[in-house]
Amino acid sequence: MRFAVLSAPALFALVLFTPVEPATVRAANPDPPTDPAALEFFEKKIRPVLVEHCAACHSADAEKNKKLKGGLFIDSRDGILKGGDSGPAVVPGKPADSLLLKTMKYDGDVQMPPKGKLPATVLKDFEKWIAMGAPAPQTGGSARPKKQVGLSIEEGRKFWAYKLPARPVVPNVRNPKGEVRNEIDAFILAALEAKGLKPAPEADRATLVRRLYYDLTGLPPSPEEVDAFVAAKAPDAYEKLVDKLLASPEFGVRWGRHWLDIARFAESVTLRGFVYPHAWRYRDYVIDSFNADVPFDQFIREQLAGDLLPATTTNDRKRQLVATTFLQLGNTNLEEQDKKALRMDVVDEQLDVITKGFLGQTVTCARCHDHKFDPIPTKDYYALAGILRNVKAMEHANVSKWIEVPLPAAPATELALKEHESAVTSLQAKIATAKKAAGTTAAGALAVKDVPGIVVDDTQAKKVGDWVPSTFNKTFIGAGYIHDSDGGRVKRR
Repeated sequence: MRFAVLSAPALFALVLFTPVEPATVRAANPDPPTDPAALEFFEKKIRPVLVEHCAACHSADAEKNKKLKGGLFIDSRDGILKGGDSGPAVVPGKPADSLLLKTMKYDGDVQMPPKGKLPATVLKDFEKWIAMGAPAPQTGGSARPKKQVGLSIEEGRKFWAYKLPARPVVPNVRNPKGEVRNEIDAFILAALEAKGLKPAPEADRATLVRRLYYDLTGLPPSPEEVDAFVAAKAPDAYEKLVDKLLASPEFGVRWGRHWLDIARFAESVTLRGFVYPHAWRYRDYVIDSFNADVPFDQFIREQLAGDLLPATTTNDRKRQLVATTFLQLGNTNLEEQDKKALRMDVVDEQLDVITKGFLGQTVTCARCHDHKFDPIPTKDYYALAGILRNVKAMEHANVSKWIEVPLPAAPATELALKEHESAVTSLQAKIATAKKAAGTTAAGALAVKDVPGIVVDDTQAKKVGDWVPSTFNKTFIGAGYIHDSDGGRVKRR
């Protein structure tokens, strides 16, 4: 498979939010919600629309190019709240009172954007955003340059998260009671000593075994298991119990669920409740990987490119294909009618889970703008997006659908499946031929012997009461059809 990599941003112009303006304006404009999910909603659903459809006439760049219209700046939250010549554009928490939404709905004399009304889904996103309190990164009243706030780009590149970890020096600590049994204990004891604290007493064996079970399996031990550990005299009883729990199936279930949260695992898509019928396969893959102690680098490669990795056995090939479900999970709007936008939304979703899951880094803000304090430019986003954009992930229709790949089976099973499929195909052809023949028969009675399939005609039934021949069906079998004119009579022998 060949990949094409885009070297420059292709969708949106760059609009950056800028530092805080004087307190007089801030007092009039309440602080926005700081919930990360709300800010992410703004970055994914609101900012791209403002950039694409509004920034040309309502931004600092528009003012610089003498194209600013209505005195309105949409490239900052405070600029939107302050509004332009017509007053505040948005009233946080009140969509019905927000001029911006009214003009976007073409509800009045002013209709924006002038080239055409935006889709209903976009308008609903703006209505939801305003109802949430119009969350956005805190900025000044317009996008005019202000003094540097926070880290510069160069300083950001020196941030600890972007440096390779270095092995620290193990601290020297007093250890009269033998609390230090390994290097981790030394760090803990040093931190306690620095604050004038002492270690807590060692847990009794019943408490210790309960903690161990909860930590490794998420389940409490049975009373018999507690008693067995308390009574154990072997000096390595604890180590043996740890090994036993690590080898138990419950260990993978307990710890695999943490990765499933990162992988945004679900068995359905929220919108319309479309079900992922085979999501359980990925769940089992994750649990089995933890229980088999799969190396983390292998775990990463299988989920990103399992379909491209070599496999020595059928089972290996199967599990590697299942692993790539990691990229397909996600709550995407499959009913989006702009299929180009949908394809890029899927790519954005995949980039988001890859970078958050494996790098611990939010990258998808760079879909619209360079990161202000992280060394992540928009061009890097689209370089990565170009790889995923070149992978077919969906079958597009009115309601698009994810790609399903048949899993390999043992040779004998594959042969049996092919034989079964061949038999089904042959039978379907016979059925089609029979339907065609039945459909071309002239109107009137059909002899039972000439009808394809199995026909049962009860000619010996005795009629009791008044019955009327049916004229509804022009073609019928045998003696035809009769009815009782809805008189509730029963046909008896």
